Amino acid sequence: MNTIFLKYLSSEGEVSERCISDWIAEGEDAINAYCSLRKDRRTFNLMKILYAADIETGEIITNIWHAFGLDLTNDGSERLISVLAHQLNSIKVLKFYAMSTRGFSKRERDHIINFILQGCSIHPYSLKDINTWLYALWSGNVYAYRSGMTEEYETLLSAIPSSQLNAVRKTATLIAGGSGRQVLTNEAISRLEQDFC
Repeated sequence: MNTIFLKYLSSEGEVSERCISDWIAEGEDAINAYCSLRKDRRTFNLMKILYAADIETGEIITNIWHAFGLDLTNDGSERLISVLAHQLNSIKVLKFYAMSTRGFSKRERDHIINFILQGCSIHPYSLKDINTWLYALWSGNVYAYRSGMTEEYETLLSAIPSSQLNAVRKTATLIAGGSGRQVLTNEAISRLEQDFC
């Protein structure tokens, strides 16, 4: 791979499209690369990459940590972020949805962890490892969302792989249901339909 096409989410919640080349690692979760859009070298946070594809082959890159050689720990095992890379956008959406509806307590985290476990094998990582990682995961600016700035969240929603949409919708419904003792409100049903159609 010499050139990669990216859809990249800025810290302001804006999505840009660009090609990058000549990259080098800059920490565990960032690269420094030549950017065709800016015509200069830029640093890219891998967590903010919504979509990546090899320009030469057109192949979609589902594990950008592997593509940039940042997928292994010092002892040679695969990093948890790399294991979960193919689910990352869906996980971010579910965390954001939980934080913007019910909060992010153990019940909400457990639903998201179950979603993760249905999508991949996490060996050798423990549930505690996933919980710690999930708690620290950046998923968007909930305060901006609540003040009407919804672009960032909408961009994350659009990046959910179609193959995961049904499982994401089911998990979001469980999150919206809370303890399950109350019927979902019309507002909750409306948001589920709007976000996960």
